[in-house]
Order: sequence, then structure tokens, then C-alpha cells
Amino acid sequence: MGAFFVEGNLTLATDGWDTFWSSATSDEVLVAGDGQRNSTLDRFWREQLERVAADARVIDVACGAGSVARQIVQTPALCVGVDLSINALSRLDQLEQGITPVAADSSSLPFPSQCFDFVFSQFGVEYAGILGVLECSRILAPGGVLKFLSHCKDSSIQKSVARDLLNVNLTLTSNFFPAAVQLAQALSSREQDQINAAAEVFNPAEQEVRLGAKIVPDNFAGYTYLGLQKLLRQWEQHEPQDVISWLNAMRHEAESAAARLTTMQSAALDDEALKEINQALSEAGLPLLEKREVASVETNMLLAWELSQCQ
Repeated sequence: MGAFFVEGNLTLATDGWDTFWSSATSDEVLVAGDGQRNSTLDRFWREQLERVAADARVIDVACGAGSVARQIVQTPALCVGVDLSINALSRLDQLEQGITPVAADSSSLPFPSQCFDFVFSQFGVEYAGILGVLECSRILAPGGVLKFLSHCKDSSIQKSVARDLLNVNLTLTSNFFPAAVQLAQALSSREQDQINAAAEVFNPAEQEVRLGAKIVPDNFAGYTYLGLQKLLRQWEQHEPQDVISWLNAMRHEAESAAARLTTMQSAALDDEALKEINQALSEAGLPLLEKREVASVETNMLLAWELSQCQ
């Protein structure tokens, strides 16, 4: 079953997530360097989803490629995955036939009120803010369960996001990409005057990245720096246009990553934000969210907030 596209504004998918899902190698966003999923998150959802009954109507809001919904043990009567990213939903549709993909904004869900027995989301609904939570609560049936894992300000995930964003922004603000393209063009001309002039522009940008970032392959700035250095050392083995194309692609990736990481930072909740959400729920006559901290089994560091509501 292919994704159907809901009328409305889907422009928020341009915040970097659609680009992320176009090249993602996993259906999960938070994976370790070796590609392993987070065991704490998996354990949490196994415990929640094993209680899904065969006659249940469930929905994964801001589902991405459906990494959470795939963990449902017993196939429910209805399982829907909603996301803004068409690329994420296309990946979901290719990998899993038991989940109906729907393209929609979490702040305006195209479903009747009280039509789902279990509404859940992992690091998704908070991007839509108060409206997203109100919508999820609206579609929850009497006696149903709403369960979120939400980004929170002081989590280890957010600290990692801050580090990654710093590295990505360094490549963008340092003039590294334009200067590197100019250098590649000059090298292809083989005119020494052009090469010298380009080097004068490139060297300060290169130094800014080298001194400002940890130059290792597992962060973006380090990977980009080392990649360019390798291309320059092997210059005669490559077509100049291929090098320039690689640099332009990396710049596009950096811009996309910066947008995505920025939204991850801004979406993270704190106690004041939760207070405002609960105030809105109260005014709408809906049950409040209850908070519990979720820590990593391995490190005991804060990963997320578990937010729950029962009707």
C-alpha cells in the first residue's frame, strides 16, 4: 500500500529530515557508530508494544521509517505511521506492508477524534509543539494509551546534538567549501598565479576547521577535512569536476544536517515547556501528561522523557 498524501502544508519536511531519509542506511535515527540500535530505547518499546492487542488501532506519530512500529509483536487491526517526510514514508512502505503510511503534519492530523487505542511517538511529536500533543490527545479513544519518548534539554542526546551542530556549522561559517572549490578550480587551471591566490583564501578556512574541530572520521568536520586532504594528495587520480561535485555535495549535506540538528535542539522540552503543554491540555479538557526520566541502561545518562496519558 503506497503512502497517500494529505492536503495541507508539508513544507516542514525541508528542515533536513527529508534529505536525511533519502540516504539513511537504517530505519532508526539514533544508531551507534557501528550501526547498532540503542538497546535502552528498544527495550522500552518492546515492553510497551507487547501489550498491543489484535483488535487495537494504533498510530506512530512522526514515525520516520517506522523503527518503533516495527517492534509491535502482535499485528493490530490497524497500524498507521504518520510523518512529514515523503522519503521516510517511502522507505517505510518498501520495508513494511503492515503499516499504513500517511503524509501529514503532526499538528493537524487527518483523523477523527477518539479513533486510536494507542498513540505513540519516539522523538517526534515535540517537533510540532503544543499543537502536536493536543492532536495526539484528540485522536486517543476513551480507555486508550498515549505514550511518547521525547527529547529533553539536558539529555545526553542533546549534548551530542550540540557537539555535532558545532562541527557542522564550523564547515559552513569558515568559508571552507567555497574556498576549497576555488582551490580545485585553480589547480585544474594549472596557472600558478591562480593557485597562489586560491591558496591564500583556502588556508585560513582550512586552519579554522583544523583548529576548531576534532579531526576524526566520525564527526562531519573531521570527515570532510580528511576527505578533501586525501583528494588533494591524489589530485592527479581524479577529474577536477568530480572533486568540485564532491565538495558541493558535502556542502549540501552540511546545510541539511545543520537544519536537522537545529530542529532537534529547538524541539527538546524542559519543565517550563511541559507546563505550557499541560496548561493547554487542561484548557482543552484533556488529561495531563505525566513525566518520567528514561536513562541509558549502559551509562545511566539521561536519554529522554517518557510522557504518558491515559483516558
